[in-house]
Amino acid sequence: MVKPIETGAPHLLKLSRSSTILLQSAARRLTALFLCLLILSGIIIPPVSVYAETTAADNAATTPQPPNPPSTAGKPVIPKPNHTVTPPDTTTKMKQDYAGALPVVETSTKPAADYVPKPKTRIPGMPSTETAAPLARAAPAAPP
Repeated sequence: MVKPIETGAPHLLKLSRSSTILLQSAARRLTALFLCLLILSGIIIPPVSVYAETTAADNAATTPQPPNPPSTAGKPVIPKPNHTVTPPDTTTKMKQDYAGALPVVETSTKPAADYVPKPKTRIPGMPSTETAAPLARAAPAAPP
C-alpha cells in the first residue's frame, strides 16, 4: 500500500488568536470605511430629482414655445367680490361633559424626612382661614 503524502496544509488553516483578532478588526474597519464612503457619496451625488429637473429644463429649452397670450395692459381692472364672512353659530351649546378631577390617592410609601405637606387652600396660592394655624400640633398639657 501506498502511504498518502502529507502536504502540511491542515496546520495552515489554524490561525493563532492574535491573527484572528487582527482579521476581525480589519473586517470591521473595512465595513466602517465602506459605510462612510456610502454616506459621503449620498451627500456628494445629487438625487435623481435634480437630474430629472435638468433634463426637463433641457427638453423645454429645445422644444418650441407657444406664443404668449395677448396682453391685458389696456383693459380695465374688474375688482373681485369681497370675502363674505359667515356669522358664528350661536345656537350650538358648548360641550359640558368634561372629565372631572382625578381622585386623591394615598400612597403606601413614606415621604422624605424633610417633606412638609402643603396647606389646603380655597384659592390657589392663598392659604385658607381653616388651615392658617401652624402645621405642628401643640404638645398636650401636663397634668397638675
